[in-house]
Amino acid sequence: MRKASHIKLFNLLFVVVVALPSLFWLLGKETFFENTEKRKLAAFPTWSWSLDSIEKFPKKFEAYYGDHFGLRTEMVKVNNYAKREWLKVSGVRKVVIGKQNWLFFAGEKAIEDYRAEHPFTPEELQVIEQNLRYHQEQLSQKGIPFVVVIVPNKHTIYPEYLPNYIVKTNNPSRADQVVNILSNTSVQYIDLRAPLQQHKSKTQLYYRTDTHWNDIGGYIGYVQVMQHLMRVGIQPRVVMAEHLTVEQADLTGDLVRALSLNEFDSEPFIRCEPTLDKERVENTFKHLGNTGNHNLFKVNNEALPKLLMFHDSFGQTIRKYSSYGFKESVFVWNHRINHKLIEEYQPDVVVLEVVERYLPALLKDTPPK
Repeated sequence: MRKASHIKLFNLLFVVVVALPSLFWLLGKETFFENTEKRKLAAFPTWSWSLDSIEKFPKKFEAYYGDHFGLRTEMVKVNNYAKREWLKVSGVRKVVIGKQNWLFFAGEKAIEDYRAEHPFTPEELQVIEQNLRYHQEQLSQKGIPFVVVIVPNKHTIYPEYLPNYIVKTNNPSRADQVVNILSNTSVQYIDLRAPLQQHKSKTQLYYRTDTHWNDIGGYIGYVQVMQHLMRVGIQPRVVMAEHLTVEQADLTGDLVRALSLNEFDSEPFIRCEPTLDKERVENTFKHLGNTGNHNLFKVNNEALPKLLMFHDSFGQTIRKYSSYGFKESVFVWNHRINHKLIEEYQPDVVVLEVVERYLPALLKDTPPK
């Protein structure tokens, strides 16, 4: 009798657990985490009596329900937390759980890039060289220096925190390949791998829970860029360490947000903010031609030069500092060098910043026929 009661109780609990998500959904209590997945959740499918609509409705409804069923967020959090804490694996494909709970980006073939699984072919390297030499020659005719800045992936600077199963091949890295070809051309470049590796023993340079370098890592990169510009005759005002206000705050990085573990994991970080020119003006706009988001900064000092910088997300930290050192600086979130913008803004120097995993973008920046 007692055994039968236990079975009934178990069956009841099973039905309740299975029914709860649908019950929450029907009551309109479903929760969302669209921001952590960085995608648009499936919408409720429209219905019509057409044969095509009837055939597609079940699949569309399944996608909708999969995105909106009740307790979805809570279940995902529990699943990802259990996998990370007990199994030391990630519940999301684009995130790798490293040692001491360091998180590494696995999207955009970042792990394959670290392992050097797919080095550039000789033909691809020739295209990259031709593309960069074209920009260098076009700008040289105008008397404008052109500098390529290569920012390393987090994996390159902190490989000791990667899990043991991620090991390098004997192939050269794509960064090594690009640096090698540029060293045999007149294209100026800055390879930030060595400076960052030299400083990593002094302080943390990349976030543990985020893809990017922190304000200190970005500042080290910024100083390297400014020193190079001064060597080629550009004289910006350099934001020195004493020009920075430093404060500590808590950060929940993009990788821990991707795991939906915002509530369980944050890290202290140092925020650095320049104190120069509080009257600096920022104007964010989008230029015609679909060339990416533009940020324009002006400083009231006509003696300073003008900067035009093409960049990715890592360039935002360099921008934080360098925007104080030029009378006018324009930052374009794009790896394509736009010569129409160069004609429009007439900069004194053009910088192309590219993080290691985006080096294949240099293949696409082909000169006009």
